[in-house]
Amino acid sequence: METLDLLLAELSEVHRKLLELPDDAFAERHELLLTRDVLRDEMSRHHLDFDESRPSADLLAELEALRARVKEIEKDRIDVVKQHGGGSWGAAAGADGWGAVQLNQAMDEARGLPAIRSRIGRIKGVLIDRGVDVTEG
Repeated sequence: METLDLLLAELSEVHRKLLELPDDAFAERHELLLTRDVLRDEMSRHHLDFDESRPSADLLAELEALRARVKEIEKDRIDVVKQHGGGSWGAAAGADGWGAVQLNQAMDEARGLPAIRSRIGRIKGVLIDRGVDVTEG
């Protein structure tokens, strides 16, 4: 079994144990969560190494899909300009658009936008190193 398969099996076992724990098993839960985080970090490192051996066509397809996902997330954002209205005279607290900005940031985080952008950067880096054009088209 490959290293990644072993890590996945271990992670699956940790998740199974977490689900089986009683609600008051705080110390055991903490230890399992720490183990889970270590396994995730190891898997992430293996995943990054894996990108180097993937064909450029596969990486380009993933890049295109991730870019489409970013556009979909950005399309669903609150339009701060429309929410702000025409003027600020006599506007109530929070009517300056900052609330909409904060909501957009929270929604981006909840939908995984920072991780998606990070993944896009990683893929672009591998492709650029190979001399592949990564401009959006």
